[in-house]
Amino acid sequence: MKIIQCPEEMNEYANAIKKIHKISFIPTMGALHKGHMSLLAKAYKENPCTKIIVSLFVNPTQFTEKKDFEKYPHTIDADIKKLVEFEKQEGLKIDAVFIPKGATFYSDTEYPSLRAYTIEKQDIVLPKIFFEAEGKSRPGHFEGVFQVLFRLFHIIRPDFAIFGQKDFQQVLLVQYLQKQYFQFLQIITGDIFREPSGLAMSSRNMRLSKNEKERASVIYKALRNAKLFIEKEYETKNYISVETILSLVKNILLSESFIEKIHSIEIRKRMDFYECDRIEKNKKYVLLVSVQYAGIHLIDNILL
Repeated sequence: MKIIQCPEEMNEYANAIKKIHKISFIPTMGALHKGHMSLLAKAYKENPCTKIIVSLFVNPTQFTEKKDFEKYPHTIDADIKKLVEFEKQEGLKIDAVFIPKGATFYSDTEYPSLRAYTIEKQDIVLPKIFFEAEGKSRPGHFEGVFQVLFRLFHIIRPDFAIFGQKDFQQVLLVQYLQKQYFQFLQIITGDIFREPSGLAMSSRNMRLSKNEKERASVIYKALRNAKLFIEKEYETKNYISVETILSLVKNILLSESFIEKIHSIEIRKRMDFYECDRIEKNKKYVLLVSVQYAGIHLIDNILL
């Protein structure tokens, strides 16, 4: 497993690989957990003959608040150890780990050969849907995600990139980025990986106590109860009011005192992410929740 920190070196190394092999890429912000490992496993399952590259980079441009960035777990040594353990346990090989250094990752002066691979946040133009839902409560977030992936994809030129479904709106952003700039790239989505309690795994969960983690299961409980309610209603109805479902979810969330604020509860069409005032039987939707829980921003979703 090769460790690379210099973007120019990563670019040269990836180019050499692509002369012979295809590349599967898993971009992460570190603080690795079983959810990340499930994406690695999926990369091997989907395309077993590719070379695997993982990035560990806490991207400052996607944080709305500086304090949130400063509190985000930085666990590089532990992450590398987990990747080594994954290789041993699964009998698989991670070809390279890319760990760019801080703000210099975007520096044109430090890496002049990569100048064409940089895009400034103010130059990014996104469709309206990325200023709604998470984009509304976290202004600048999706521009920051777009910016870092634009650079990573240009440097590594992967054939496949694997993302988790927990960040549902982010997956839509990645698909938009791919269509605009990287037609050769295939985006693969992995299922949400959960704690035994049902809490969606997230690097931010490291900041929660054992008790807080257990009680955070209320988020998945709200989503699951809503889905069961919908399935029951569909036995006698062809459509259901979205307002009714959102009220059910809200009441369950508000039963937990650790939830300090509900940023959003929304049902949207899966294909185009448009809002709707009712859901119809045999059509596809996603129910999304975003909350401030014990000082941490947590998100989750469930497919309907």
